[in-house]
Amino acid sequence: MSNMSWNDRFALIDYYKPTDEQVIKTMGVSAAELATARELRRMKVFIPNHSFDVERFGNPFDDSRNAIVNNNITRDIPRKNVSSIVREERKRGRKGNKIATAFASIPHVPTSIEDFSKRHGVSIPVLRQSRRFDPEMAGKIHVRKDKNTGVVMIWRT
Repeated sequence: MSNMSWNDRFALIDYYKPTDEQVIKTMGVSAAELATARELRRMKVFIPNHSFDVERFGNPFDDSRNAIVNNNITRDIPRKNVSSIVREERKRGRKGNKIATAFASIPHVPTSIEDFSKRHGVSIPVLRQSRRFDPEMAGKIHVRKDKNTGVVMIWRT
């Protein structure tokens, strides 16, 4: 009810003709809010929506129906202390599969390890520890410095 416009609320009020206490209780508004809304309606700011399907809601102001709905809500949804801070559970462990994807794409041709690590977003020490990070590896991974160029290379055999 709290997300309904006052035009729709007044359509329900006009159709079911509840008491002020029922309106306040069902719609979750204060007496001052209801009085202000009625004053704005009198000034033609709020106009009841006559095309609104009031039958769809049944009689929301029926006290026996509200008691049943309220009991179901309190049983199904645990109440939380308003002053407590609700924190999301943090994920633990590795985030994603960047390391596995990098090890799977190691080429058979020697490639610069610096370029390869930047391209896949994995650090060089991780790439050097293939037995630790990729125990089910296909083939052997080599990380060695090229004698001619002095660049550290990585490749799979």
